[in-house]
Amino acid sequence: GEAYVRAVPNKFKYPEKNRGMQILRSYGVGGRYPQNKTAFSKKQKVSDVYDLNTFVFGDSAVHDGRVLSVKSGMLYSDGLSLLPKHKCVDETFHNRAVEDGTLFDSENKKNSDNLFTRHFIVPGTLMVQVISTLGRVQPPESLDHLLLSIGVAGTYGGQTSVTGTNISTKIVGIYAAKFE
Repeated sequence: GEAYVRAVPNKFKYPEKNRGMQILRSYGVGGRYPQNKTAFSKKQKVSDVYDLNTFVFGDSAVHDGRVLSVKSGMLYSDGLSLLPKHKCVDETFHNRAVEDGTLFDSENKKNSDNLFTRHFIVPGTLMVQVISTLGRVQPPESLDHLLLSIGVAGTYGGQTSVTGTNISTKIVGIYAAKFE
């Protein structure tokens, strides 16, 4: 019956996909486009644009009027906190000032009502996430690429915290059955 914190998969996948592009760029074997900016020229081959990162993390782009969508080879679950929500979340109070830096809305001739409370996940909160494959559809190199991307992703932050970096991915186990 207790509430727990749930972080969407993209919170973890986005920085890992970014790190994967950097790895491919360093070896000169991919990562030609910024994340979410994949583009094809009219006569360009798909293999000139899509790379190992596309295969592992997925991507889509329009090529000659067609959408070329590649489903991610790795399925990320939500990240779930191990402790109840009330032990993992805190709040801060914010205000949005008007352009001149005051809290007075000169257009409507009243004080600003842009006051709000922001909730955030407390840095250091332990969350568990599962990454699964789609069976035996990827070569071993794709698993190596995923593990490298996670392993060097290090720490990164975002809107789950207003106090700075708050996510650090650590691999705690790798399990496989005959299906994988």
